[in-house]
Amino acid sequence: MIFPLPMPKIMPSAAQISASPSHATPGSKEWKIDKFLSTWFTYGYLAAGQVAPFAEHLHKPMQMALRSGDSELVAVGLAEALKRLTRVPRPDTHKPTSFPSGHTTAAFAMATAESQFNPGSALYWYLGATAISISRIRLYRHHVTDVLAGAALGFLATRWELSQPRGLLLGGLIVNRTSALGLAASEWNQSSPEGWSMISGPLGIGMRYSAKF
Repeated sequence: MIFPLPMPKIMPSAAQISASPSHATPGSKEWKIDKFLSTWFTYGYLAAGQVAPFAEHLHKPMQMALRSGDSELVAVGLAEALKRLTRVPRPDTHKPTSFPSGHTTAAFAMATAESQFNPGSALYWYLGATAISISRIRLYRHHVTDVLAGAALGFLATRWELSQPRGLLLGGLIVNRTSALGLAASEWNQSSPEGWSMISGPLGIGMRYSAKF
């Protein structure tokens, strides 16, 4: 059942938006920075997440890139489903696609995946995701609750994907059958005989299947 929220009859003006300290005034320097974070920076951020395993020379980078892509597809797909179900109006246009924030969902899904593969870079990935999320609020595109829900959804969806030996949507391409959840980056860089083995990482204990190629 769909429960749309009531829509205000009057659209907010630029003056009304600028009156709030949490929103950037359209056309201002701050607005342009937030616009950049919400567009080109976001595109670059997500693309960087896909090539990071190759740049960092991690073991089996293609498999990591596939897991990141799989996590993105799952997280964004769930976000789109929730948008259609909740139909919360956006604060600027009142288009019923506000909850949750898709930008935030995608950014935190990527941050969660890359932080799992290389914990040493976690701070940078989460800072980037946070910057993208804040820009969505300051541009008056989302409510705070939309962004918080998107961050939680991106994180949880990626953790779910990484807990599955073959991922969720790209299982036909994920051939090393590795459950990434609970494994440190050093575990990804280690090679072992073919077969299942128990791995102890900083986030717990997981199973790994190492296949020879």
